[in-house]
Amino acid sequence: MIEVNKLIKPALIAGVIAGILSVIPIINFVNCICCGWIVIFGFVSVYLLKKDIKTVEPIDGAIVGALTGLIAFVVVTIIKILFTSLFVGSTGMSGSMEYMELNAFVSGAYLLMSGVMRIIIFPIFGAFGGIIGVVILKDKEEPKVEYQTEDVVEEQEDVIEEEK
Repeated sequence: MIEVNKLIKPALIAGVIAGILSVIPIINFVNCICCGWIVIFGFVSVYLLKKDIKTVEPIDGAIVGALTGLIAFVVVTIIKILFTSLFVGSTGMSGSMEYMELNAFVSGAYLLMSGVMRIIIFPIFGAFGGIIGVVILKDKEEPKVEYQTEDVVEEQEDVIEEEK
C-alpha cells in the first residue's frame, strides 16, 4: 500500500477538475451517465499516480479514486453554496418576507439532500474509476520463458533411464 501523502496530489488535481466540470451547465450532463466525470477523473488520478509510482495496486487505485470523489464533492458543494446564496439573496427583493424565507428553506433543503447523496456517491464512483484505471494501465508483463540448457536435459535423461 502506498503512503497517503503520495495519493493527495493526484487526487487533488483530478478532484478539483472533476468538481468544476460537474457544476458547469451542459458539460455537467456527463455526470448523468453514472457520475461520468467522477469515474473519468478517478481514472485520471490513477494515471497521475502511476507517473510518480511505477506500480499501483488495485487498493491504491480505489483509495486515490475515492479521494478524488471526496475532493470533487467538496468543490461542488462550495460552488453550489456560493451560487445558491447569491441567487437566493437576489430573488428575494421583489417578494415578501415569507417568500424569501420559503426560497431560502427550499434552497437549503436541496443543498443538504444533494450533498448527502454526493458525499456517498462520488467516492464510490471515484473508487470504481480508480480500479478501472489500475486494470487498464497495468504494466504488461512479458511471459517468462525458461530455456533448458543441455546439462539439464542430459540430467533429466539420466534420471529417466535410471527409473527404467
